[in-house]
Amino acid sequence: MSIKKSNDYYPGAINIEDNISKMPVAYDRWVDEKDAAEHLKIKPSTLRRRRSKLGHDTNEVWTKNHGKVLYDLWATDKKIEGI
Repeated sequence: MSIKKSNDYYPGAINIEDNISKMPVAYDRWVDEKDAAEHLKIKPSTLRRRRSKLGHDTNEVWTKNHGKVLYDLWATDKKIEGI
């Protein structure tokens, strides 16, 4: 038994996988430490060190929400561009 794609059942249907792969990459505005480090191309330990030593005087915009540290990628990128 072969597996049929949705387009086999509905010949005029649009393939969702093709549309998703053509969409531009969009980042979430608020991300956790791991994703922020990946976006900024630094190690998560570097973010923790900057946050502990410099607090909110770092280039990264961050906040704590229910004990979880979240970074604002959009504001951080704007702040870095302004330097």
